[in-house]
Order: sequence, then C-alpha cells, then structure tokens
Amino acid sequence: MRTKTVVLGCTLTLAFGLGIGFVVRGLGEPSPERTLVLQRVTDLGELRLARHEYSQASTWASAREPAEWAAAIPGAREVVGALTRNEAVGEVSGHVDAGIDFRRARIEIQGKKVRVRLPAPTVMETVVDANPVHHKAGLLWRNQDMASVAEAEYESAYRSAAVREGILDRAKRNAESAVRGLFSSQKWSVEVEFLPNTV
Repeated sequence: MRTKTVVLGCTLTLAFGLGIGFVVRGLGEPSPERTLVLQRVTDLGELRLARHEYSQASTWASAREPAEWAAAIPGAREVVGALTRNEAVGEVSGHVDAGIDFRRARIEIQGKKVRVRLPAPTVMETVVDANPVHHKAGLLWRNQDMASVAEAEYESAYRSAAVREGILDRAKRNAESAVRGLFSSQKWSVEVEFLPNTV
C-alpha cells in the first residue's frame, strides 16, 4: 500500500464568525487593533490541515447471508456463502483529512499577549474510491456493486492507518503554525493550547 502525506493549506470552509466563543480579560472597550486580532483567528473557520493519501492493488469479496429461518441450520452459512461468493480485483485509493474546528476556539487577550485555546484535531473526512477491473460472480448471485464493498472495508482501514501514522499530531502542529503566522508581523506574544475532545 502506497501512502502519501499532504499538508493542506489554510483553506477556509466556513464563513467568518460562526459560533466562535472568546473571552477578553483585562480590557475595556475593544480597540480596532484588538478587534482585528479576534477577527484574524475567527477567519480561519474550519481548517483542514493534514492529508494522508493511499493507493493499492487489492482483492476483495462479498457473499450473501442465509435467510433468517435457515441461519440456525448447521452448515447453512457456509453453503450459502460458497454459492453466492463474489470476488473482485482492482485498484483502491483514497485519502484521510484531519483538522481543527476553529468555531470552538476560546481566545483570551491581554495587552499584546494572545492565548488561543483550540479543540483537539479530529479526522474530518475519509474518502475511498474502488475500481474493480475483474469481477468473478457467485454461482447463484452477482453483486452489482462490488466497488461499494471495497470502499466500506477500506474506509475504516485508511482512517485507522492515518491515525496510527500521526495525522492528528501533524494537524496539531500545522494548526499552531497557522495561528502563530497570523501575528508574526505584529510582535504579539502568542500561546496556543489544545483542549481534550469532549463527547
């Protein structure tokens, strides 16, 4: 299986200001400059920060289950499976995206110090595309959608592989860089903290 890691740019996917929570401490009426600081973080919206891409040749199979009334008969599952087993060979590819939802950010500003509390990064999307080039149908059943069988199987596999390979840590590093980059020319003191996910 070939794996490719892609660092995504700071693409905005949500409009400015949707539900960002912020706290300003030690300030009176926000100055235009301080308002601009808040707007810069808010403008990030929902950010996809890391992508892992996968591609591989694969073989996969599907078969029918016995009817409910026959499921308890010894050997029924094996017989039905053998008579309806479909096999396919083809190419499976896909990608996994991870990022940060800045709508849930918490921001504290005091003087020239900005503290940004961000939710932990999450897997935002897993996309799989299967292209069967050879399909062997079962004796009593032909599965007309073998591509979906592979896509469902590899969606979980790709997601687990991406997490295992560190996609969430990469998204965290890129999120911190993105926030710090907003203030690099103004000599702000920026602190970025990641909060645990809550269910």
